[in-house]
Amino acid sequence: MGVTLTKSAKSKWVLFYWSAILLVWLLYGLQVLLCEIHNFQNPYPVTTLLVAALLSIVVVAYRWAIASMAGFDRDIEQLLKSPDSASSKRNDKKWYAKEFEEIFTWTKSVPLAVFFTIVALVIAIRIEVASWFPAGVTRVLGAVPFVLIGTAFGACLWPGYRMSVFVHRLSSKIQRLNPFASTSRGIFKIGRTLVKFEAVGVGLIFLFGAAFLESPYRLSNRVILYSAIVTSLVWTFWFFFTQGQIHRAMVKYKHNKQDWFSEYYENKLSALVNHPAHDEFEELQGLIVLKKEIESIPVWPFDTRVLITSVGLVLTPIVGAVIQRFIGR
Repeated sequence: MGVTLTKSAKSKWVLFYWSAILLVWLLYGLQVLLCEIHNFQNPYPVTTLLVAALLSIVVVAYRWAIASMAGFDRDIEQLLKSPDSASSKRNDKKWYAKEFEEIFTWTKSVPLAVFFTIVALVIAIRIEVASWFPAGVTRVLGAVPFVLIGTAFGACLWPGYRMSVFVHRLSSKIQRLNPFASTSRGIFKIGRTLVKFEAVGVGLIFLFGAAFLESPYRLSNRVILYSAIVTSLVWTFWFFFTQGQIHRAMVKYKHNKQDWFSEYYENKLSALVNHPAHDEFEELQGLIVLKKEIESIPVWPFDTRVLITSVGLVLTPIVGAVIQRFIGR
């Protein structure tokens, strides 16, 4: 089973990838060149550089997401593998191919990208984005990257939503689950890849925040607080929804094993109480070890302690900065 883009679709994605990267840095280069020609020193060079970096990372992350999800073919096959049936395997292959195509379909991403481009353009005009540049072509080139942030945001909305739908549907279709497999295979690979997607998203938000702080625009503490809360809630919901679906499937597997074992263990224990025997006691000791193994079956596709520690390390300086800002005022 494999998920591959058609030759024409793959060439379109490659063309889009390099064209987008080239456009971002061409705009940045022309902006710098025109500033040199007009002997103008950009008062906010860090902001323009961070915006160009942010747009580039979005494009690279988009292509990485496609490659990562295309690499789920064997993992999906392992999870959906049912009793040998050629028709069943064909159906599984078609199902994932359809889900994959739906996540990265142009017809859904482009309208959202266009809509948020218009929204970003309206906002840019109202707050006079890049007004510190000389009037004319230089100012237009300075404003375009900021508008493209809206384009990038809109283009990522549909894939993010459809990934959630895909994970939800996958969790209800899982036939086989091996929680003892390598963390680079099966349900662990899918879950951890989604965590990486989340981490990239959080990184982009921080990068946008850094670009904003280096810009001449300032917002009230209340707006900053509300924006941070809304953004955090959205990302938290996406993370726990996608991971929660996988968690539900893993919990179901563990409970099935526990239910089977508890009945078997109870029968053996009752038989041993009624008719004690040396061999039965040895078997009971083995069952106790097996019981501990079943209880240790993981129910999350990642190490929860490592995740909590990482989140704590990231949030501590942010919370400290927010408190310091509020106290300072």
